[in-house]
Amino acid sequence: MFSETLKTLRKQRKIKQSEMAAALNVTQGAVANWEKGLRAPGIDILPEIARLLDVSIDQLFGIQPAPPMILTEEEKQLVLAYRAADKKIQQLARYSLERFSAEKTAIYRDREND
Repeated sequence: MFSETLKTLRKQRKIKQSEMAAALNVTQGAVANWEKGLRAPGIDILPEIARLLDVSIDQLFGIQPAPPMILTEEEKQLVLAYRAADKKIQQLARYSLERFSAEKTAIYRDREND
């Protein structure tokens, strides 16, 4: 995965292997071996590769960030109310939601087994 991603990102940015090697102070053969999956770059060079390609290290390894959670106004108000509540009320709210979730899961599981 890393090798394919590295090659794809390099080509998208129109960077030659030799240019990448020079920027990273490694040989062109090292870059070629990374892209073929024969070798892996040292952990110390990964941040430099990410900066050169203008991506995160996660993206180099094909890890996609979780999409941001978008809350409705009502959900935002519930979060604010939860945060303002004392610990016992928060505990009760969590217990209620956990119980609701467990019951809902059991209902779906029973339906699948029918």
